Amino acid sequence: MLLSAHEIAQGRERTLHNLFTLSATGVRIAQQWTALLAAAGRDSFRHGIPPFPQSGFDLAAAQWPMSWWLDNLARAGQLLDQGLTVCGDAQKALIHSADQQLRIIDSLAISAINRASRSSPWEAEVALQAMKSSLQAAEQAVHEISQAALDTVQS
Repeated sequence: MLLSAHEIAQGRERTLHNLFTLSATGVRIAQQWTALLAAAGRDSFRHGIPPFPQSGFDLAAAQWPMSWWLDNLARAGQLLDQGLTVCGDAQKALIHSADQQLRIIDSLAISAINRASRSSPWEAEVALQAMKSSLQAAEQAVHEISQAALDTVQS
């Protein structure tokens, strides 16, 4: 056995905490979407669609679709901006959760390598140390990529 019962239990506990945090973030994002769509629905009922001019062909009838669209453009832009903000928050939470889960898995792997290197011959210890250093370098690279991705998502 490469991992102790305590290390396995600790890894499970950290994974469950990570999943709980991700689930809570998912609920928060769903609440934000619901509030955003409810506000957009109330706003659309409040402003409504103006009646189409019933008289014959005149300038007001020809400009009706364009004037209605221009009147609603600002509200649609705000709705799009708020929706993209919610999507950005969800993306940040997903990136952060994946990074945390990778750290959990890597810590368990490094712990297993450390335990294996203590009970192995010196020839195998060199290979295990190489595996450990490459795993740590890969974890650092993935963390930097995750941080760069988080930095690109604007709040």
